[in-house]
Amino acid sequence: MESIKKHIVFWLFKLFGIHFSFSAIVHVGLRNVKDFYFVQIGANDGLALDPIYHAVLKNKWKGVLIEPQKEYFDKLKINYANHQEGLIFLNVAIAETNGKRKLYKVKKDCMKHPWDFGIAALTVDRGDISKFDSNDLEVEEVDAMTMSSLIHDYHIKKIDLLQIDVEGYDYEIIKQIDFYQFSPALIRYEHYHLKPEEQQDCENYLRAKGYNIYRELMDTVAYSKNFRSLM
Repeated sequence: MESIKKHIVFWLFKLFGIHFSFSAIVHVGLRNVKDFYFVQIGANDGLALDPIYHAVLKNKWKGVLIEPQKEYFDKLKINYANHQEGLIFLNVAIAETNGKRKLYKVKKDCMKHPWDFGIAALTVDRGDISKFDSNDLEVEEVDAMTMSSLIHDYHIKKIDLLQIDVEGYDYEIIKQIDFYQFSPALIRYEHYHLKPEEQQDCENYLRAKGYNIYRELMDTVAYSKNFRSLM
């Protein structure tokens, strides 16, 4: 019965894409997959609008959770306090070079909506942070590393799911992936904060790497030929 459910989920996703949720893929299609490994870039506190938190706990996935803001990184570790086996927590930003970077954040007394909490970005010209005046922002100096360094330093051999939510920096991270070394079976990134031309460029880039693309309301899901073997 379990295999039948997963088979149905896969074909519904393949046929209907945008009309069929990523949540169903994560919570049904990828349930009980052995040796599943994920990398989440922009993990925030692990709870707020997080698409994979409950699946990680329930299925005991292994992987890396990355959050550059110290305040939310500490909350992230607390929210995973009883389920840290097989997980690596990194208080860094993923950027084009290793070293120190300025991370721009919204001051707490300038936050206007509940979803403003946790907003941070390496640049201020895109994403929700671009809607704020410069006087509403503060800077946190953070450690940064490249995707290549991440994979090398933490001996990552495969990525089944790459989950990205980084306020408009998503495409820059995707371009860092060495697809000749390995291809994540499933990539989900937030296209909402990409410029229209970047949205199209990113989709074309992934298609050229062998991915099929489906858009959700604010996120894009890309899956490779290896995705079916997971289910």
